[in-house]
Amino acid sequence: MEKEDKRGIFFGVIGVLTLIVAIIGASFAYFSINANSRKDALTVNAASVKIKYLEGDQIAINNLIPSKQEIALETQRRALNGEKYTGDDGQQHDYLLCKDDKNYTVCGVYDFELQNNGENPVDIKAYVIPTALQEAVKDEQNPENNKDAEIGFTNLKFIMFDRTNADDKSNGTTLYTGTVNYNESGFGLLDTDIAKTTNIAGNGTTKKYRLFFWLDEKGEANNAEQGATFKGTVHIDLAGAENSNITRQAVRDVIKKGENKLFELEEKLSFMKRMLNQEKQIQLILEQLNKIQETSSDKKAQKILETIRKELICLN
Repeated sequence: MEKEDKRGIFFGVIGVLTLIVAIIGASFAYFSINANSRKDALTVNAASVKIKYLEGDQIAINNLIPSKQEIALETQRRALNGEKYTGDDGQQHDYLLCKDDKNYTVCGVYDFELQNNGENPVDIKAYVIPTALQEAVKDEQNPENNKDAEIGFTNLKFIMFDRTNADDKSNGTTLYTGTVNYNESGFGLLDTDIAKTTNIAGNGTTKKYRLFFWLDEKGEANNAEQGATFKGTVHIDLAGAENSNITRQAVRDVIKKGENKLFELEEKLSFMKRMLNQEKQIQLILEQLNKIQETSSDKKAQKILETIRKELICLN
């Protein structure tokens, strides 16, 4: 009888150790991804320039109908000026922002402001980092999770306006007209060169900016853009910050980018889900160890089991 008990304890311990090895191996695989992270990797100093996102820092453009630049701007102008049209019902209706005569969306508008609270003027860089287009997802076991690959625009244009001295009915002064791209390094809002800067005076000076997007009409070339989408994040950096102090905005962007990457990894690899499952497994193992300890009279085995139990508690 005692011999059978010892065999039972032996195989029980072996089973527990096998599960522990599997759990530790999976945990190491997770943490090794973050092995290059350093606590002192960033030195943060308070920046004098504050950014105010009037619609959040994320840009999302989709469901656009191809249009000429002048038509897209006209749909915005008449809406901002409160112009009306006579509907089929004979009633007067307000023109809607960026809606053409057939009520299709032909443009997108994005506003933000910058304020320099320092004493000295500063030069800033403004650019957009695009969000990577999502690849197709095929899940044979769970077809409801299937997703088509996202399509990118090839003729999505934008104008960067300076609205600092403009009224609510005007876009202000044109700073730059460009084309959206999906390069990882992003695209400049002031010039094709991302390093291009603009100056903001000090002592609380506020500058107002507007991004105006439209899908340029190119005939049959627009056919490939049906269902296209663009997502990106506006970045504002102090010129030269990469060689000296890192701004709050730059740090925020790094954190945001890291956060998005973690969510992307979680969606693809389910790290968090696996870790939660591992915690449940450890709890089950601890319960089994307690049962073995309660039924075992072998002091050596109990000592080994107690050591394993403590290690598992540390992992948990």
